[in-house]
Amino acid sequence: MEDKTCILIMIGILLLVYYMNEETNIRIENENNEYIQKKIRSEKSLIEGNENQDDEILVEETETENESIIEESNDESNEESNDESNEESNDESNEESNEDELNFNEEFKNKLREEHSMCPHMNAPTRLSVAIHYPPHNTGYIISLCCHSCLKHIQDRLKKGDEKYFFRKDGKHTFFHGENGKQLVLTAIPYHIDIMKNEITGHDMY
Repeated sequence: MEDKTCILIMIGILLLVYYMNEETNIRIENENNEYIQKKIRSEKSLIEGNENQDDEILVEETETENESIIEESNDESNEESNDESNEESNDESNEESNEDELNFNEEFKNKLREEHSMCPHMNAPTRLSVAIHYPPHNTGYIISLCCHSCLKHIQDRLKKGDEKYFFRKDGKHTFFHGENGKQLVLTAIPYHIDIMKNEITGHDMY
């Protein structure tokens, strides 16, 4: 009878541990989903804000042109300043487009595929990609892991400020550094999430 009682107690403990792990995993997934939704909403609001700024700039340019008809001297100075500002904005847009082409060429995508094929914590094949918020940068980063246990461990270490777990920028790229390795990562914005899901890992995002 004592052996049967011990076995029943052990089974009960295992079931309790399994239930607590499931609850923890569900909570972690919900927190990550909420964070991703917040990032998507903030990106949309940023885009709408930029569109409104463009409309305001267009109105200001129209008013400047009307005033320049009345004052010819001001017309010349305004045209020169507008030309300079347009050239600067074109240069900035060209630099941004060139940077995108450089960052996401096939060579860089292959590098991402290689980096995200192995878990930086357990050195095992990855099965999921997640967006993890890093408080010191106030930014979310996409990392690929082999299991939810690694995710929970890394999140706990980051929250506690463990010096062995951090994100660091090296040149144009950012890397996650863990106790057992590192991984090239992207910021968790909708554009990068789509690239990771559809072109790099094929994993669903958590």
